[in-house]
Amino acid sequence: MEKYAKPTKGAHGTSGPIGIGYGAEWMPLIDTYLEAADDALKCGIIPDYNDGNVVGASVAQFNITGGERITSPGAFLKTIPDTLTLWTETEVNKIVLDGKKAVGVEVKKNGKKEVVKGSEIIVSCGTIGSPAVLMRSGITTKENPAIGKNLKDHLILSLEFELNSKLLSHHQILEDPDLAAAAEKAYRLGKNGDLVKFGGSSGVIFPKLDSVYKSKEFQKIDSETKAFLEDPGRPTTEIWFMVIDLLGGLISERRGLLATATAEGEELYHV
Repeated sequence: MEKYAKPTKGAHGTSGPIGIGYGAEWMPLIDTYLEAADDALKCGIIPDYNDGNVVGASVAQFNITGGERITSPGAFLKTIPDTLTLWTETEVNKIVLDGKKAVGVEVKKNGKKEVVKGSEIIVSCGTIGSPAVLMRSGITTKENPAIGKNLKDHLILSLEFELNSKLLSHHQILEDPDLAAAAEKAYRLGKNGDLVKFGGSSGVIFPKLDSVYKSKEFQKIDSETKAFLEDPGRPTTEIWFMVIDLLGGLISERRGLLATATAEGEELYHV
């Protein structure tokens, strides 16, 4: 399976607390999915999309080591340092400034506002939360909207296909008492089985679709954004493969043509 998943030598570290890699067992049809993607999109199959070359079809990489997902708390808080105090149920409102210097943070805890002083302030509230905190702190203005201006919607479109009933999804396995018990036992005894397959494997495609560049919408965007999107190493789309039962019984009632089109109704591609 090295055609689909093989880390590039020298491209990754090995000593950090968060492991990144491929699941030991894969869900069914991943190799078929990748071959079909390459055949339809001519995007190529890349065995390691984290080595600097992201364009193509590949097996997804996860934060997994020894059959277990690695979380930030699990990696960094196994031993809690004496210098760390964690407040829960606390909302950060804004950064407290002394001129242009950050000297503290205003928070709301148990319904009351409180200022926490500090010599160093690290803003880590996420893609949406961090710009919001900075704007509430007066660090950006309507006249100079530098904070958050590069935020872009990460749109998702789900396309579902009815598969051979012999291929079970992880929902079907977890909803069947016998299958669920067998999967839990396999994981408990050897960190393998269906829980590992569906919790730690997937296929992902990062293609460059010519139809995007030819679309009327693309022609209307500014030159700076065009240059950004036309970079050879930047894909136009992210497509994931999952064997899951999202619609349940509704899927049999939703058969027919699925298509994507421009705002003017021009079809880009269909399945």
